[in-house]
Amino acid sequence: MFKWKPIDTAPKDGTYVLVGNRYGAWVATYDSTATSGYKFDNPWHSMMLNHRHMERRERPYSLTPSHWMPLPLIPVAANTDEVEKWKDENHNEQQRVFAYTRESTPLTHIEELGEANDELRDELAYHKTDAYKWATVAKEREQEIADLEKGRGTLAKRVVELEIAVRIKTEEHNCCAEDLIAANKELEFQRNAHAMAQQEMLEQSKQLTAANERVARLEKENMVLKSGQDWGGT
Repeated sequence: MFKWKPIDTAPKDGTYVLVGNRYGAWVATYDSTATSGYKFDNPWHSMMLNHRHMERRERPYSLTPSHWMPLPLIPVAANTDEVEKWKDENHNEQQRVFAYTRESTPLTHIEELGEANDELRDELAYHKTDAYKWATVAKEREQEIADLEKGRGTLAKRVVELEIAVRIKTEEHNCCAEDLIAANKELEFQRNAHAMAQQEMLEQSKQLTAANERVARLEKENMVLKSGQDWGGT
């Protein structure tokens, strides 16, 4: 059973082979240069009139192959003699293709594949290390998020406590404000009472002054009368 091989190992002597890429497979032959000397961008020329089997899968598609394999044998026909004849005619062609495949895969190519395998292994190890690093970072971020959630819960609790304290202080302030209003009213009443007492004291002072003046006048009159009596007795 044939297997797909890298396109750089395919025969380049005009042999028809089966080529393909991720879009599909088709029969092609290699020809890199036109008779005019023009270098084709894609030296693999398709032998198919159309590629509708690829067109249904994805568009636009590329006809630059990435792999190849020899053409398979024809299906078993009713005439066994024709099949045997075809096998005899194509035996040398198949052997030539197999020989070319072996010749086009030298030891250096195998070494290159080994080196590529080592590079892929190193790259895989790097990505594993990188993945472990990012997994560690993700775990640290999860722990940070958990800590933040815990801190947020603590802050929310503290906010509730502060709201309760503010409400208590507000109630105390309101009570103090009421007491202050009552004290101001009492102070105003005392001021009015003090003013009335001062007014009354002033009136009493005036009355006392008038009484003192009257007493002084009466004493003076009394002294005059007394002096007159003393003079008449003499």
